Amino acid sequence: MNGLHVLFPPVPYIHLKLISIGQYLTDKPWNAIAGTRISLYPFMIGLGFFLPLDLSFTCWFFFVLRQLTRVLSSYFGLTTIPGFPYFHEQSGGGWLCLFLIAMWVTRKHLASVFRTAFSQTSSADADEPMRYRTALVGLVGGFLFMTIFCSQAGMSMVAIPIFFGLYFAIAIVITRLRAEFGVPHRISNHPADVMVTCFGTMAWGGRNLTVMSFYQWFKPELSFARHAESV
Repeated sequence: MNGLHVLFPPVPYIHLKLISIGQYLTDKPWNAIAGTRISLYPFMIGLGFFLPLDLSFTCWFFFVLRQLTRVLSSYFGLTTIPGFPYFHEQSGGGWLCLFLIAMWVTRKHLASVFRTAFSQTSSADADEPMRYRTALVGLVGGFLFMTIFCSQAGMSMVAIPIFFGLYFAIAIVITRLRAEFGVPHRISNHPADVMVTCFGTMAWGGRNLTVMSFYQWFKPELSFARHAESV
């Protein structure tokens, strides 16, 4: 109906999306979450019906915990600390932890992949879309090309593996998230953000920062949801 309303204004518009509750939260410490908007997305309700219970629980639990953190930060006066409570930094650490968990859970399969790739007789990957050896050669060759390209552009041999290591770590987690979670989500962490946050700008220098700035489009992101914090 809302789509028809855009084309035919006489059709009623149903106000279900991005309803701000800030008008009800004007006093401290509750005004810390005054920017919260409540929405009713039918497609999200439908997708949520098919989610595993633990993932569905995780979604709303950590959203409530995030809001509670904001309220408590305001109550104790911690909002005067720049950036506190560091949600962006927390999410970056969360992606890296999920990557380590994913690698640990699939360690046996990865070991089998390497054994098959370097075996002359194994046919365990005969039914795969691509042979494991071909995939590994492509991975190594692609990484060498990116290393040479970025080196010629001005990045150091220290920054290159860290930058792309972070990128592929986040990309692997996004792939797992999309496969298991299935619903739209927005990822906003960038490898350069993590590197600068952890070590500062002086550690990388102007040349590295300049080249990394050209890779802002090179962000592992699923931008299906415009408003990541909407409910």
